[in-house]
Amino acid sequence: MSKLDLITDSEEYHIFWFRHGKSSNIKFWSRLGGQPDLSGLTVLDVGCGQGSLCLDMATAKAKKVIGIDVNAPVIDFASRNLRENYPQWKSAVSFECRELSTLPSDTFDIVVSKDAFEHVLDLRGLLENIKRCLKPGGRLYAGFGPLYNSPSGHHTRPNCGLPWGHLLIPAAWQLFLINRGRTKKIKSLAEIDALNELAFADYLSIFNESGLDIISMRVNQSDHLASRIITLFRKLPFLKDYCTHNIYCVMEKR
Repeated sequence: MSKLDLITDSEEYHIFWFRHGKSSNIKFWSRLGGQPDLSGLTVLDVGCGQGSLCLDMATAKAKKVIGIDVNAPVIDFASRNLRENYPQWKSAVSFECRELSTLPSDTFDIVVSKDAFEHVLDLRGLLENIKRCLKPGGRLYAGFGPLYNSPSGHHTRPNCGLPWGHLLIPAAWQLFLINRGRTKKIKSLAEIDALNELAFADYLSIFNESGLDIISMRVNQSDHLASRIITLFRKLPFLKDYCTHNIYCVMEKR
């Protein structure tokens, strides 16, 4: 069954994304240079979704894993899935629907975020809170994409089937295309897919201003031929923002 056939927030929808998450967790860590040793550590997953990465980190012997998300239905599913299918991890893993700003300072050895940063409208504020929540010497592991200015940066917004097509279509026309087949009309593109629309240069600037040290940064982490091709064009300075489709970075609190 395709994800396009699923009704958002149905049980099948959550199961689909949980399984998709589990299958992509190895890829997530490999693109960051490998999973760190989590033994005995306290870990926070920001934007945990259906919770697959949290369960995998518990399996990797993390002492405590907390997954947070502002989407209540995904937290409901993650908590229920933990309780019913992974009871052996109930003492090590918990899921909470809450804002990062409500968590205590200097608490976590590791913060992870998978496929979330491109949806965060106030990324500066998020990084400020991540830094606050990390213990001194703690690290952030983040991987995300596609970036908005990249060929498939539209996510679920209209692009007329063309690479970079969404950059050519005015927002008003995108709204028209979406509402044309909907009974319940939307007034903003953010209602179907909240995207911060940041380019690679914007992310780099925000990271450098965060007060976290960048330990490593990798871009365009993919084996697809299309990724290799646009990476070649990325060498041209005026095309760098349009030919960077993902970012995987490790950052550390001084």
